[in-house]
Amino acid sequence: MNTTEQSSREHAPTSEKQVTDKLRSHILNGDLPVGNFLSQRKLAELTGSSVISVRGALRQLENEGLIVNVPRIGVRIPEDTPQTVRDRYLIRKALETAAVEQICGRLADDAKNKLIETARELDRLVGEHEAETYPEFARLHHEFHLLIASSSRSPLLVQMLRRVINPSLMMLNAARSWKVPSELHQNHIELAEAILSGNMKEAVQAIQNHIQVGLESELAAL
Repeated sequence: MNTTEQSSREHAPTSEKQVTDKLRSHILNGDLPVGNFLSQRKLAELTGSSVISVRGALRQLENEGLIVNVPRIGVRIPEDTPQTVRDRYLIRKALETAAVEQICGRLADDAKNKLIETARELDRLVGEHEAETYPEFARLHHEFHLLIASSSRSPLLVQMLRRVINPSLMMLNAARSWKVPSELHQNHIELAEAILSGNMKEAVQAIQNHIQVGLESELAAL
């Protein structure tokens, strides 16, 4: 095997990763039944892979919050209800408020610039609201909130917050909310400016208002 072939194989996605990507896409697109237990054999047929690869993929998707594993029964795609959505946002409110309290007025210049730049692009996407732009919005939205969390310099806080704002959940939420016309408007620039202002009361109120608007928007999309 020559060097080029070896390098190509080393960087090629593993079978398990390919299966994970395919199943994630099916879940986000709504191709798989919600609430029903999924047959690993049928998922293997759907993805053209082995049951072993499917099992590994399902573990990863469980970590991303896209499926739940019921011991001795199997895995299923959980059905969001108003209560589960409220619970998720309740956790976000507590964790992101804590993050803002840690970083208010204390961000380094590079983090400030990144926060403002990302906020400006998010508001542009929301304003234009093109049907095909929701994946880009979801990616940037995740990046924006993770930047707030990571700037707190609390690894545990970041780890916990990743469970409720992971990229897959952000994508699922964006795909669902993007289809529903809403008068609710997330102003990310205002939130970023409040965080950078150094006014703790204003910053905390801004992040809590932001999360409340997100909650109302997602509930409306259910």
